[in-house]
Amino acid sequence: MMSTLQKFYEGRVVLVTGGSGFLGRVLLLKLLKSCPNIKGIIVFLRKKHGQSCQERLFQILSSSEFSAVPKESLVKVSPIEADIEKEGLGLSSKDREFLLTSRISVVFHIAASVRLNEPLDVAIKTNTLPVLEVTQLCEEMAQIEALVYVSTAYSQCPNSEIKEEVYPMPVDNGQIFDGKMLDEEIAMKCTYRKNGQWPNTYTLSKALAEEMIQKINGRLSVAIFRPSIVINAWKEPNPGWINNIQTVTRILRGVYLGRTRVGRFSDGKVADLVPVDMCVNAMIATAWETATSNHRGQTKVYNFVSGAQNPITWKEYWSICVQKIIENPTAHAQWYLFYVTIPLWPVYFSLWLCLELIPAFLIQGLHYCTFGPKRSVKDAFASLQYTTIVGYFSVNGWMYQDKNMRSLLAKLTPEDRDIFSFDIKQINWNKYLENCVMGVRIYILKDDLSTVPQARKRYKM
Repeated sequence: MMSTLQKFYEGRVVLVTGGSGFLGRVLLLKLLKSCPNIKGIIVFLRKKHGQSCQERLFQILSSSEFSAVPKESLVKVSPIEADIEKEGLGLSSKDREFLLTSRISVVFHIAASVRLNEPLDVAIKTNTLPVLEVTQLCEEMAQIEALVYVSTAYSQCPNSEIKEEVYPMPVDNGQIFDGKMLDEEIAMKCTYRKNGQWPNTYTLSKALAEEMIQKINGRLSVAIFRPSIVINAWKEPNPGWINNIQTVTRILRGVYLGRTRVGRFSDGKVADLVPVDMCVNAMIATAWETATSNHRGQTKVYNFVSGAQNPITWKEYWSICVQKIIENPTAHAQWYLFYVTIPLWPVYFSLWLCLELIPAFLIQGLHYCTFGPKRSVKDAFASLQYTTIVGYFSVNGWMYQDKNMRSLLAKLTPEDRDIFSFDIKQINWNKYLENCVMGVRIYILKDDLSTVPQARKRYKM
């Protein structure tokens, strides 16, 4: 017997932008596995590295995480060649007509550049303006019932308390539509990178997109979904699964290898982390509520965060992760694990010089004399650069309201809570972070568990 959410998706056609990304892949997987009677999923993909969109989709669906999906379900996924940075989303007239006649009823707009330091004009072109194109496309779909736009919980980071609402921006979106406002003017009006405002172009472009989608929405039922830091899977496709090294996972990888030895974190601040599979489950449920609540022309915001209900501090996060690394070292480790965190930039920089850069020069010099070139110094500078980019999020904290998210969870039947679980209170941080550490070892470092005994012996030498 099907659950309420499974019945909702029965016979439906869903459109997903950003299907090749971290969130997008897990969304595809979950819809195929847990909504067996879904009619079809259309995915926007662009040509990349000489591969057509069909070849890229085949590569995605052939990956290990989709191995448990029946072949008859995989054929429900169809690629459409698109490029969100281009006018009209880069769609051919034939493909656009296909989309408008495919009876699409739910759209998930995930596609975005997650690089925090893109030039402002690039960030707006990639993260802000496509919202206009996607919304206009949805407006032409006769069967559309829900548009879920995936933003970020940090879109309104200039505010210490972030409510589930769209905040007014200090620039006129209309001028951005028309291309009349240069990126320098936007930067000046928003004063991003200055104290008290947006720290980077990513969060600013997302904030602009949120206001844009609210202003231009005429008849659509729209949800703005704001996840915090999305990391390893809680359960699906496997506990600890991950396929990218964005956000704190990149730092964790460096710590695991012994390469990163100092980090810039405020121990008492909340590490607002959410599992990718819980995030996807919440998105699927959000689309259901958006479609069935009959609030056309309105935009509802959902903050999907962990700190409001099940907080963990950065001190607790690193304490658990370091302990799990010690218990399960990797055979690829380049140095013994040593890691300290400090919130103050001058102290961090001094420690970075002593603990990372100087040793890197020594190691690289020794290695060059014996074996040839090595990237130790380049890796040390990359660590510094990344810490500079993400430091704003690791030394500050925010209070989030998540009333809409809690209300949505309360509406789910017991069956749906089990199939599409996103109750953040269920996370046991000690067990979950152990799986995260092992996930980095297996999926990022490509180090099989069979090497653990050998790595332990090497670590104790």
